[in-house]
Amino acid sequence: EARGYLSLTMNADILTQIQAAFDRSKDHLDDLPNRDDVFITLAEHPDIFPCVHAILSDEIQLRSITGFTAAPRSSGRGWHRETAGIQGVNHTRSTLCVEAYIQLDDTPPGGANLMAVPTSYRFESDLPAIARIQDMPHAVALPGQAGSVALLHGNLWQARTRNQSHV
Repeated sequence: EARGYLSLTMNADILTQIQAAFDRSKDHLDDLPNRDDVFITLAEHPDIFPCVHAILSDEIQLRSITGFTAAPRSSGRGWHRETAGIQGVNHTRSTLCVEAYIQLDDTPPGGANLMAVPTSYRFESDLPAIARIQDMPHAVALPGQAGSVALLHGNLWQARTRNQSHV
């Protein structure tokens, strides 16, 4: 938790159910809870919810459950902080938001990786002048195996690299 992110592993049986539901819902990734009940169960999933509850306490609200696919040669998403646009909050002292990223498939070589800058949620700082996502000082790639779950503090610098693979 001190790094601003936590890596977990999801149960293989549940992962298989989520993968199948995701495949059936690929045309509606912004509306997953209305496509299959398995997505609703993610809100209180026994591999994830206890950790989120320990971080946020009883003040938990689910904002959304969405999905994305990193198409071959897709550009990724640049460095950002999810809560950056929320005004009136001291983000370095607040745990306003926790995101849960669930990796459904293994990231292939050259595939899109979720990146984070450990402890960056504690400091207000501007994005350094960098040319590529991989050039961010102190950035680390988070686990990219199927079943990996990354819980990220909403004020953590995060990005997704370009998918340079053919998958």
